[in-house]
Amino acid sequence: MMSDVLIEVLHLVKTSKNRRILDDISMSLERNMVHCIVGENGAGKSTLFNALIGLEDIDSGLCKVMGHNSYALPVKVRAKIGYISADHALPNHLTIKQLIDFQMASFNHWSRDVFDQITSGISVDLAQKSAQLSRGENLIVYLALILAQRPQLLILDEPTNGLDVHSQQLLFDALLMNDHFENSTVLISTHQVSEIERFADNVVVLHQGKLVSSGTPQAIINSVKIWRFTTQNLAKITQAIAPVLAIQQIDESIYLTTPASACITKEQLTELGAVDVERVPSNLSKAISALTQKAHSLLSLHKEGKHE
Repeated sequence: MMSDVLIEVLHLVKTSKNRRILDDISMSLERNMVHCIVGENGAGKSTLFNALIGLEDIDSGLCKVMGHNSYALPVKVRAKIGYISADHALPNHLTIKQLIDFQMASFNHWSRDVFDQITSGISVDLAQKSAQLSRGENLIVYLALILAQRPQLLILDEPTNGLDVHSQQLLFDALLMNDHFENSTVLISTHQVSEIERFADNVVVLHQGKLVSSGTPQAIINSVKIWRFTTQNLAKITQAIAPVLAIQQIDESIYLTTPASACITKEQLTELGAVDVERVPSNLSKAISALTQKAHSLLSLHKEGKHE
């Protein structure tokens, strides 16, 4: 019986220059789902992806893909993996026709129909060299070449890097409108979360090499509470309430984010000196931002002695 788990990571540790790039990461990712790995630059996303395909030396731990150690993947398993790195650059000296011919010769089931479907939103001249394409067009062609392999696992490392808004939209449309996308397991890393809710089945949040949360987009959203109020006693409130994930001031309003499990009430905040207290809706971006921050005070307020 085929396991539902396609990728398994156990206690993965990677250190560089006395800093832990990956800090005891463990997770299991199921097949036929879209897994979004999110976190700020330097969170460890690219290092994790490189470890999954055996391109990154690790200090300790284990990565398994399709039941095989990532550092000993059989050729037949590698052929089932499509990977686009963060620089997503095609060889500049080759034409699109030459790239297509190379892929067709390398993969028995490479599909020209899939390639044409994905590139339908851009004007593709097969005689063009990839160097003549815009960054957005380059990525769409690259994605088409890879998806036409019909991989079981598609890995996209920061695919929106360097793309304008129009090109980002082309990318996500190309993914979502492709029939094979729904039949693949997809890992996509990003520090931008605006499009994630459209297609993510699972979100993994990394921060400074640690896995801080994972779950469906709605589960991530539901994992925090956001309170809005005004106060002249911010220090008193932050000292009395724990844990605090994030604090933000917009005009006179204070936005305080806590874990959803924290037993904090409107009445408690009011007793501590908060005024006009209300719960405000969270969203995925706000939740991830809060989960990847350490609890902190508003430094500018404390330095200037305001709201004390």
